[in-house]
Amino acid sequence: MYQKIWILILLVIAPFSHGEDLWKKSPEEIMPHVEQIIVKAKNNDPETQYNLVTIYGRGIGVESNPDEADFWLLTAANNGHPQAQIWIKE
Repeated sequence: MYQKIWILILLVIAPFSHGEDLWKKSPEEIMPHVEQIIVKAKNNDPETQYNLVTIYGRGIGVESNPDEADFWLLTAANNGHPQAQIWIKE
């Protein structure tokens, strides 16, 4: 439960980041890319894993799923994503 509180905070204030400026687009523009993002995350890309926290937390192109957001936050942290590690420590 403690973890889920931090995920909610993360979803409100965490900045989006993506090398292709994907996060400067609207949710409607992101939706076609969600499947590619998920594949990339499953291939151990920590930045993409971190982005899935917001995708699943806000339900952008997928059904909102806090458990899935939690999974990707932990996965990104375990794979060395610095911002995810900060959120896990707090």
